Amino acid sequence: MGAALVDSARRAFTDGLNAAAWVAAAWVAAALSLAAAVLAVALLRRTPPSGAPK
Repeated sequence: MGAALVDSARRAFTDGLNAAAWVAAAWVAAALSLAAAVLAVALLRRTPPSGAPK
């Protein structure tokens, strides 16, 4: 009985940690995507149009 309770608690704890890791990974991916988008916009604003006179 005690071993089953400990095993159940361990499984619930590790499942919670795994879920938290996936959520953290999603936030990191979103932040990196946002940073890449901001960088692209900043760089493209400085680029002259392709048909612009030199």
